[in-house]
Amino acid sequence: MVNHLTWEEKVGQMMMFGFSGDRIPQHISKFILRHNLGGTILFPQNITNHEQVKSLNSELQKLAFQSPSKINLMIAIEQEGGVVKNLCDALNISPGNRALGATHNIKWVEKILSIIAEELCALGFNMNLAPVVNVNTNLGNLKNAMRSFDSDPLVVESMAEAAIKGYGKHLLTVAKYFPGHEDFGVDYTLHTPMINQEWERLCEIELAPFERAIYSGVDALLVTHILFPALEKNLLLPASLSSHVLTGFLRQQLGFEGLIITDCVEDYLLANHYSMGEMAVMAINAGADILLIRHDQGRQNEAYKAVVEAVLSGRITMERIDQSHTRVNRAKKRLIQNGEKERPLGKKIYHLVNQEVIKHALDVVREGAGLPILLVEMLGESKAFDPDAMIESLVSTGFSVEKEQLSLTYTPQDKDRLISMAKYRPLTIFLSWQAYENENQIYLIEEMSKVSQDLIVIDISNHNLEE
Repeated sequence: MVNHLTWEEKVGQMMMFGFSGDRIPQHISKFILRHNLGGTILFPQNITNHEQVKSLNSELQKLAFQSPSKINLMIAIEQEGGVVKNLCDALNISPGNRALGATHNIKWVEKILSIIAEELCALGFNMNLAPVVNVNTNLGNLKNAMRSFDSDPLVVESMAEAAIKGYGKHLLTVAKYFPGHEDFGVDYTLHTPMINQEWERLCEIELAPFERAIYSGVDALLVTHILFPALEKNLLLPASLSSHVLTGFLRQQLGFEGLIITDCVEDYLLANHYSMGEMAVMAINAGADILLIRHDQGRQNEAYKAVVEAVLSGRITMERIDQSHTRVNRAKKRLIQNGEKERPLGKKIYHLVNQEVIKHALDVVREGAGLPILLVEMLGESKAFDPDAMIESLVSTGFSVEKEQLSLTYTPQDKDRLISMAKYRPLTIFLSWQAYENENQIYLIEEMSKVSQDLIVIDISNHNLEE
């Protein structure tokens, strides 16, 4: 497949673009048909419901097969679970990494994330920008803490391997954020952060989970726009633009042969003096295979044109383009092997994210013992589960618990009150009975998932993990 494409088409395959709206905009259609766009990424603004997003993804793939290359698109989403859930739909709610890591049960984690991947695949996605495999080294940043499996590198390593195996049964997996991320509490859209740790510390903490991810066969790594002086002495070059980091260290020392994807290049524009085109050229020369540009049409065009011009001028070699396209091509062959099966949606995930998992995840915010947890009980007439036993366990662990009991026919005032409460609680636990068959429960879970810092849904109607 490498040789039948023109080099301009190979450059197009190295681009992954986002867009606004729930329909394919004209500029994305043109880019697919004229320049063989390699991938797209969807965000909440692109998604209204299951039927719509499945149709949207199908139309995107139809366009790809109408292009001169007739090569399928990578269609990505960032569905980590917990606080990062770009598909805000009750049928796809899953615990965050912190809750999964707290179980210390790799079998459950692999099984749960395999089901999440299966449901995403059923909607037409073939890549998930997950899992986060960074160690939680900043206990003061609660949101980042929820996205990490643990503060212990060994736990993160084992959970990362389980997550990669689970997601990888149906999707391309993307471990992030390489080479590290959680040691700061600032936004790199405002200025370029730095992880200024000694080499020995980086190897022991930040880098260890990525080595495990590579060993586990992860398809891709997402690279940060963060400065790492221990890896790159030039403080004008974040990891995403450094050949020492991407080629010298990641490729040559760690032996990674998968895809290197930049974190969104647009984000870094606000913090540095490089243009979009210059960053695109620098990232590819450093070793990146795919440039992720989420939103702006002008910047997407600028990046593509700059890379084309750099190839024409000899600044980027044909060999460098072929190296990346070989990796893109290999990943897309794996997508074809996964096939286009019809997959069921919905019920399985509720059967797994239940009492058996949650009883091992009650320390999901153990570092913040004393913080309030909101426990919402909506069990109807069911007597299959005793919420008071869970509350007793939480309280004995050091948490304060606010319990809210709702009938299946709650009022609008009840809904508004709970959504307001969930917004300001570090963890909300929702106890349900056959939520997947009750529209009132599904609606409330959907609304709470949009505002909750971390939401865990426990369906009490099925306790058997082996079903």
